[in-house]
Amino acid sequence: MDTKFKRTLLAALIAAMLVPIGAQAAEADLLKKIEILAQEIEALKSQVKADREQAAKAQAAQKA
Repeated sequence: MDTKFKRTLLAALIAAMLVPIGAQAAEADLLKKIEILAQEIEALKSQVKADREQAAKAQAAQKA
């Protein structure tokens, strides 16, 4: 009975040690995805700005 308890305790301790490793990996993946999305947002902002500038130039050309 004592041996079974020790094995169960050891298994529980090992499992508890592995959980934070998995959480850190998931956090790193999330941070990487957030960084990629932030870059995509910046690219879209630049594209919108360029489109607005082009539209303003076209509108000014029409008035002239």
